[in-house]
Parts: sequence; C-alpha cells; structure tokens
Amino acid sequence: MVAKAYVLIETAVGKNKEVATALERLKGIKSVDIVTGPYDIISIME
Repeated sequence: MVAKAYVLIETAVGKNKEVATALERLKGIKSVDIVTGPYDIISIME
C-alpha cells in the first residue's frame, strides 16, 4: 500500500501558476490543482 498525502498550499498573490508548475516537476507529486477558497493549491503526493 502506498501512502498518500494531500498538501494544502497558500501562495503569494499572483504566484499560483508559478508554484503549481514547480510542484508538477517534483518526484512523487501525482496531482496539482489550483483552487479557490482558503487555500490556493491542493496537491496529492505519494
């Protein structure tokens, strides 16, 4: 069984796409979604 973590991220204003792009390049990142609400990005890691 593989462990999975949901990472909730707040970014600086206007940096959502830059941070999301950087996250997608990291090993172990399975999903990166830009969202609205209290957090700016939700990422899933394995």
